Amino acid sequence: MKRCDLPFTFKTFRLESLDEISAVIGEKVKRLPQIVIDGDRVGGYYDLLEFLVNKGLTNYAGELHDGELI
Repeated sequence: MKRCDLPFTFKTFRLESLDEISAVIGEKVKRLPQIVIDGDRVGGYYDLLEFLVNKGLTNYAGELHDGELI
């Protein structure tokens, strides 16, 4: 995220309770981590990668759009 020059914050929970996290996100979650961008749930790690690929910020090989390795 830093190398894509995207600002980010993260929220941690005292317990890794999927019910608690589901209540905060507003959708039933089955795995962690869960990524939320601008209030919209993207999903897990691989969903984030696909999101970044679709935005043209990286590719599946982990390279930035200008060819620099992440």
